[in-house]
Amino acid sequence: MKQSLILNDYKTEFIFSLLRWIFLIAVVFLFYHPELSALLQFEKYSFHVLLVIGLIYMTVTQIALYKLAKEKSINTWILHLGILFDYMALIWLVALTDGANSPLFPIAFLIIMHATIYWSIRGALLSTFAILIGFTLVVLLKGQFSDIHASFHYYLNIGFLLIVGLFGALITYRERTHLREKKEFHELVVKDYLTGLFNHRTFQQELKKVIASRKSFYLCMTDIDYFKEINDKFGHVSGDEVLKEIGNILSSTIPTKSGLAFRYGGEEFALIIQDSSEEKVKKMILAIYQELSNVSLVQNGEIYRVTMSFGVSKHRNEDAGDIVKKADELLYVAKHQGRNRAIFDDHSVLVNRNNLLVETIAK
Repeated sequence: MKQSLILNDYKTEFIFSLLRWIFLIAVVFLFYHPELSALLQFEKYSFHVLLVIGLIYMTVTQIALYKLAKEKSINTWILHLGILFDYMALIWLVALTDGANSPLFPIAFLIIMHATIYWSIRGALLSTFAILIGFTLVVLLKGQFSDIHASFHYYLNIGFLLIVGLFGALITYRERTHLREKKEFHELVVKDYLTGLFNHRTFQQELKKVIASRKSFYLCMTDIDYFKEINDKFGHVSGDEVLKEIGNILSSTIPTKSGLAFRYGGEEFALIIQDSSEEKVKKMILAIYQELSNVSLVQNGEIYRVTMSFGVSKHRNEDAGDIVKKADELLYVAKHQGRNRAIFDDHSVLVNRNNLLVETIAK
């Protein structure tokens, strides 16, 4: 399979966290190695304070990244503190390593890149301006503008800072724009535009995938009761609103770690629920019915309650077509028996009566 070079926020932040540890080791080596320390003559009077702050911050963020590893998402506080810490550490180190002549100033280019990745052109401009101000203040406080050699290094660094800040921002902005467009295109391909659920094509792909994995799962086929009457009585706009609300209910009720919800077609939906017992599936259906109790339509003072029926089948080595057919047949039985209920392939029936599921065993 072709690997994408585009990184999500989690992978990007993980790379920057590794870079911090590498730079920390390198800087500690520069400051405390006897021969290098004597040669470079860096100021050490407050480096140990920066080192302690850096170790605490980097350890905390590394733990946070480890805990977020399964979700592959990033809390904004990690991003904000990360860039803020990098900026503070840079200005501190520049002040300790001879200001305008500091060999560590190129770290500024990574900070600009970091800010641009998350905040685009605005991040590039703000970070470039902040570094410019901080660097200038350090050089000013050290009185290095009167030194021709130091002034030359200052203006050279500022020139490269502005060039890299501009072109780096444009390149990174293009990469992030491409990533956003790729995500949008992917959403259009795999999801239904109206309900926000995965579409029929994705359902077929996921069903074949879960069957091939040989994992235990339940397939629920479900649809909205009397949906044609809703369209005829209240109009197709109201019908679309009902579909959207059902999409919200299914996506929020089915845990993403154990199940997926799909719009199968029209008013019919499908649920693939993995690694769950029948009791857990029944609890999910109860949760759906409870949320569904808040969905109603009103016309001429009359309240119309929206209900759904379910056909639920456990996978028992059938192929994709057979298990869909079985669950669909159970859905048809639920319709025939009075709707607003769930029929399971072990002949158990859950009837929704005022949001209280009454379980019966069919003979």
